[in-house]
Amino acid sequence: LMRVAWKTKSIPSAWCRAVTIFIPKEKDSHNISQFREIALLNVEGKIFFSVMATRMTSYLLANKYIDTSCQKAGVPGFPGCVEHSVMIWDQIQTA
Repeated sequence: LMRVAWKTKSIPSAWCRAVTIFIPKEKDSHNISQFREIALLNVEGKIFFSVMATRMTSYLLANKYIDTSCQKAGVPGFPGCVEHSVMIWDQIQTA
């Protein structure tokens, strides 16, 4: 099914939908803020889009479409969050 979707460039609509379930955070919850949302997704769709994201990231990195000196979010192997946190901390210390 995934190979057919890849070759035909047509994704089943079920792969693009989620069912949202509200789970109460506390017993006897009545207010919407007392619930946690959980999105249930199609497993085949999650696998397909995960493979696509991995392939696209590899292609973009290999062909230098992503400048990892400034773009780190979502790029595996680049600890941008820690680096940016340290930069912010340094700025706070020197302020």
